[in-house]
Amino acid sequence: MKCSACGFENRPGVKFCEQCGSAMQAPAPRQQTGVICPNCGQANATTASFCMRCGFRLAPVPLASRPEQTVWQAVAKAAGWLAVGYIVTFLALNIWGILQTLSPIMGTKTAEAEALAIDFVREYYPQLADAERTVYAANIEGTDYYVVDFVVNDPARPPMGVRILVDRLLRAVFAYEAIGT
Repeated sequence: MKCSACGFENRPGVKFCEQCGSAMQAPAPRQQTGVICPNCGQANATTASFCMRCGFRLAPVPLASRPEQTVWQAVAKAAGWLAVGYIVTFLALNIWGILQTLSPIMGTKTAEAEALAIDFVREYYPQLADAERTVYAANIEGTDYYVVDFVVNDPARPPMGVRILVDRLLRAVFAYEAIGT
């Protein structure tokens, strides 16, 4: 190939002149027969499935020549989908189960739990019997409880409070933590 800038005769296929570094002009396209590789531009025979320069697949493999899926591959694929389905179902049921477990706590039993906690505080912490109360449900160390917090918010007095736990079946009542009592 002759360089159009300096006239130097270069080897075929170079992109830049070996003498002056100018970009080589691509020769005028010739009438080619065969398949042009979309990856590298190499002309290949019309019957070629792969490019002779870069190995790029020139034509899709016909369906008849594709390998058949074996029975074991089909079983493995189905087992994979079953495992995914099992995990999704397991997670959904666990979330639903947690909600089902907590729903009775937030229902009418809250008032009963608060009454049990008030009786407990009157007996063991009489100085907090008239304190402000907050009642809510919580899961502590894997067990669901009604939590009743008794807190004295009087700036004239030192901070005092007690957290009472009532089990969700309303059978056990105990002080979980106390401050200044």
